[in-house]
Amino acid sequence: CVRINANGKIGSGTIVGKEVSSKSTKYFVLTAYHVLEGSMQVNHTTGKLEFNVPVTALCDDRGLYVCSVVLGNSSNDIGLISFEARTQYSVAKIASRSRIVQLDSRVYSVGHPLGVVGARITEGKIVDVTSSNGVTYLHPTAPSIYGCSGGGLYDANGKLIGINHAIAVTPLAWTGASLASLLKDDVSIPLPTMPVAISLKEVHSALEPHFTNVCCSEKIARESKELKNM
Repeated sequence: CVRINANGKIGSGTIVGKEVSSKSTKYFVLTAYHVLEGSMQVNHTTGKLEFNVPVTALCDDRGLYVCSVVLGNSSNDIGLISFEARTQYSVAKIASRSRIVQLDSRVYSVGHPLGVVGARITEGKIVDVTSSNGVTYLHPTAPSIYGCSGGGLYDANGKLIGINHAIAVTPLAWTGASLASLLKDDVSIPLPTMPVAISLKEVHSALEPHFTNVCCSEKIARESKELKNM
């Protein structure tokens, strides 16, 4: 999990792919569009999105990298950015498109609450799956707070099944002891939140067009080809 700073707006992201060259490796980071919103503009010459302010990714080894835009979609709140590094970072495993998220299944949310350096993990379960305007949302009980937007939601096998999208409370609703525990420990903490995560379907749809020739974990390119041949 990486910590994203977009012109002072803090969020989280997950490395989901990489492209290796002789000099460095380009890493692709999945995050929430609203973390990047306000830091992008359309280049009228190329017609592509680009950052108009520096946007950085801070990795767990404290490596800090300047990022570029790959895609931004406000309708499903998915953003994809990239950075280049010589350091080798692990790529998240993404659950298969055919994976059905069951109610009451155990999940883990990973992010950087309040922008703390070093990712934190909270545990919960899926209590609802809803749909709005064609976008499917997961509702986990795993606590989340400002700074965790864009971070990953994982199943019990450690595979990515969603992206943190929104929470229903503000930091003011948290007790001091609970907040201190979240910032300190890498454990499950019962806190009064009801987060919302973007589902696996949207993740796959966003990534497939970009990973045909990129080393991406968990079958993204292969499944895309299989779907086209069906």
